[in-house]
Amino acid sequence: MPLTFHQPHDYPGARIEAHSGRMIVGAVFPGNPCRWSLFLTTHRAREGVAKSELAAKNALIAAWADLLRAADLREGA
Repeated sequence: MPLTFHQPHDYPGARIEAHSGRMIVGAVFPGNPCRWSLFLTTHRAREGVAKSELAAKNALIAAWADLLRAADLREGA
């Protein structure tokens, strides 16, 4: 599944969650710089920083695609 981004109501402005279906797989943390993190359950697979929220989202999408490719998985509909 492609990633979708959701702002949790209990943390307004603090983080934007990345979802694959019903599973939370990462987050973007707005700021300057904007941090992002890809994780599965509590294990953080990759992390980074970006200059903007859009760049952080794009980096998280790329990291997710890399993880799927490495696991020999693919996004479904």
